[in-house]
Amino acid sequence: MTKTTRPSKNRWMLGLCAAVCLFIWTGCGGSRQVKADMPGSDREFDRNSRMARMAFENGQISQAIEGYKRALARAYITDDLNAIVDTRYNLAVCHLRQGNYPATLENGERAQEELLTAGRPVSADLLLVQAVALYHNGTPGRAWQISEEILSVKPAPSPETLSRTHFLRGRMAADRGDMEQLRLEITALGEPSVPGLQADRLELIGRLAMLDGRWDDAVTALDQAASMRAVNRNYRSMATVLATAAQACERAQRPEDAAYRYLRAARSAALSGETERATVWLQESVRLADLAGAESLLQEARRFQALLTQESSRQ
Repeated sequence: MTKTTRPSKNRWMLGLCAAVCLFIWTGCGGSRQVKADMPGSDREFDRNSRMARMAFENGQISQAIEGYKRALARAYITDDLNAIVDTRYNLAVCHLRQGNYPATLENGERAQEELLTAGRPVSADLLLVQAVALYHNGTPGRAWQISEEILSVKPAPSPETLSRTHFLRGRMAADRGDMEQLRLEITALGEPSVPGLQADRLELIGRLAMLDGRWDDAVTALDQAASMRAVNRNYRSMATVLATAAQACERAQRPEDAAYRYLRAARSAALSGETERATVWLQESVRLADLAGAESLLQEARRFQALLTQESSRQ
């Protein structure tokens, strides 16, 4: 089993946003503070990391990635192991937010290799980022194994890392229709005060309601979760939750409501550069708006569909 430890409070980690976003979470609160300049620290590394963190918090993920790449180059120049590992972690989190799971795994694995080569333990936060990416990349079995490892770490990881782990496990339980396990993960999450974790809990409650056939309850919980994701600027996760709420609306015999949520999810995804997801959701929006006889909604979905097709043809 890989050794794990709690990350130092002086590290440059952003904190997991999930995603878990799963989606994970990809997604979410939990950003760690950038450390102040310390005697002997590298000011260029500090400056690039600080600017990247600000970009991340403003939802400018591509700019954050470029900033962290510059910081990583500086970390290699100065041969600072902590800076190398933490910047790799930050890059993994940024790629996770964008849904680039291979890049997330690459940066996570490189950070882990650096630690193990130096005889240093691997943090639970780093393992969790890798678990979320593995889940989204189609290997939930391995992701579940890593989540078990995180929960068995002694001393225990931070409460937030544990909560993110339970959210990931809840998502996996929901995917396989395991209502008993999903209830256990919701209970383990408790009543969090952090908005990102509140959104996690509401999303799991919504998914449990869907498994239980309580479609209107599911829509209520998922709508609230999507709103919280938007407040936290985790727009990719917001779109995913909106699409899940649309599924619940359709099962509740509310086609117009479903079409509207699919449209909102598609617009967000399309303007974030996620053409594939946007295309699927727009098709669903058109189908359901037509079924409901919602003419204005149908026109808007078709208009956006045409814009997306036009934009794709230019690329």
